[in-house]
This record gives sequence, C-alpha cells and structure tokens, in this order.
Amino acid sequence: MIKKLLNNPFINAIKNIRLMLDYDQKKRSLLMLGLLFLNAIFDVVGLAGIFPLIDAALAPETIQDKWYLKYPYDFFGVEDNVTFLFLMAAIVFIIFIIKNALSVVIFYTQSKFAFNISLRLNKKMFQYYYDQGFLFINDQEVGKRTYDIITVPYYFASSYLIETLIMCTELIVLLIIFISIIFYKPAVVLILLSIIIPVFMLVYVLTKKRTKSIGDERNVLAPKAHSVILDALSAYPDVKLANKEQVFFDQYEDVQKSINILDAQYQGIFSKVHQRLNDIVLGLGLLIIFGIAMIFKEKSTEILAILSVFGLASYRFLPSINRIMNSVLSLKNACYVIQELRAVQNKPLITYIDVSP
Repeated sequence: MIKKLLNNPFINAIKNIRLMLDYDQKKRSLLMLGLLFLNAIFDVVGLAGIFPLIDAALAPETIQDKWYLKYPYDFFGVEDNVTFLFLMAAIVFIIFIIKNALSVVIFYTQSKFAFNISLRLNKKMFQYYYDQGFLFINDQEVGKRTYDIITVPYYFASSYLIETLIMCTELIVLLIIFISIIFYKPAVVLILLSIIIPVFMLVYVLTKKRTKSIGDERNVLAPKAHSVILDALSAYPDVKLANKEQVFFDQYEDVQKSINILDAQYQGIFSKVHQRLNDIVLGLGLLIIFGIAMIFKEKSTEILAILSVFGLASYRFLPSINRIMNSVLSLKNACYVIQELRAVQNKPLITYIDVSP
C-alpha cells in the first residue's frame, strides 16, 4: 500500500531529477529548496494578514477582546473602528506588494537554476552524440539528434523541473493552511476535503493517460519536423534543381499539423479543464454550508464564521490546487524527457583540450 502511494508523478519526479543532477547542482538545489520554503511562508503570511481584517470587519465589537486585534488597535491609537479597519487594510496591501515582489525574485532565481541545468544537459547530449563517431551520426536521423540535444533538455527544465518546484511550493502552502484552519475552524477543512478530493481526483483519473500519450506522441512527431527542415536546407541545391520544394513543404505541413492538434488538445483541454472546476467547488461548498445553516438555524453566527473562513481559504486554496494539478499533468505530459536523457545520466561534462597547430 505504502509502495503504491509513493509511486506517483511527484515522488517519481523528485527521484528522476535527483538522478539527472550533478553533485554541484544537487548542492545548489538545497538553496532552491530553502527559497521554495521561504516563498511558501510569504504566501501564507499574506493570507494570514487577511484573517484579522475580516475578523474585525465581521465583529468590530470584539476587537478589544482579541489580543491579535487589540494590540494593533492600541498601537495605532485610533479612536474608531473604521479608521482601524482602513489602517489594517493598508498593512495587508503593503504585505501583498512585498510578498509578490519577493516571490518574483525567488521564482526568477529558481528558473535561472533550472535553465542552467538545461544548458549543461544540452552540452552533455551534444557531447554524447558527437563522441559516437561519424558513422553513428551519419547513420542516424539528424532531426532526432538535433531535437534531443536542443529541445529535450529545455522541456526537462520548463515542463519537469520548474513544475516540480512549483508543486513543492504549493504543497507546503496547502499543508500550512490545512494545519492553521484545523486549529481555527476544523469544519472548513472537512468541507474542503469532501469536495476537492473527489472532484479533482476524478479529473486526474480521466485525463492522466491521454495527457501522457500526448507527450509521447509529440516526442515522436517533433523530431520528424526537425528532420524535414534539416533535410530541405542541407539539400538546398538538389531540391531547387529538381523542383521538389513542395514535397518538403507538404511533408512539413503534415507533421506540424499533427503536432498542432496535440498541442491544442493539451493546452486547450487537459491543462485547463481543472481550472474550470473552481466555480463547481465553490458552489458545492456554499451549498453544503447553507444546507448546514438550514439544519442548525440557531447557530447562524457560527455558520457565518465558517462561511467567511471557507471563502478566504478557497481564495488561496483553489489556485494552489489548480497549480498542483497543472504541475502533475505537466509531469505526466513531459515524462518522456527522462527516458531521452538516460544516455547522459551520471556522465560528467567533458572539457576538450584545444591543440593549436
């Protein structure tokens, strides 16, 4: 059972990424994990800043009874609740600006790290094929080799490594939010779990196979498009003399049309369908909460508090779930890159000696 739970796209991605990194990159990845955790903390702090504001707005008469509201109220020295709410909103606004600015810097640093890894893999793939000798290179499909050298490492960085980093961040955010809400309003966690787990698991089960097959099919077709272009360019004099331009153009169009259909399916359906579930989840949550309110009418104040926490949790919770779903599907779609890069796994980057004549 445990073995089956550990066999999932996220855990597999962590294992595969670890195998592809060199020692110095693994050391630097520890810094990336630290930045990742810091980014998650910033997100949670931004969300936590809204709770006191909403609490004070819903029940201004209780401001003096709650330490987290009384302390800033006394600190500002204001004389009315409206001014206090304005100052609290201003603080939340400043926190959001700082949080998002720092998040951009952190994400840029992580992206730079990912694409530096991509560059090293580019060079390793280049060396690997180049060192196989002339007969091997001449005997193989050049378009496939070009694709493996240039494009596969790029997708490893953009659709595999970066998506794994994003998923790590969102999982930490969700974990902290879960723990916080459990202590504050456990009923909200139960409502969220009862809706989100069935809905998003159903979508994942229905889309994971096709998402993976789209990536595999694209991995077969894209090198063919590269080959047609390279063949047409390398044989330019012969093509012009034989008036065969249209033959190459038609071949390229046929392959690229198939690639475009796959891209349209993935970008237009499979990477977007889970985002369309936000309204469904929110609507179901409201339906459940107001259904409970009908049954326990005497606890309307408590229901109102649950509703406010549910709305605030959904504000940050659903985007996180969407990003996680997008990352999982991206990992399924791009899992072919690991197989393509196996050839340079654990291989050091060679520095050639330049012998001057």
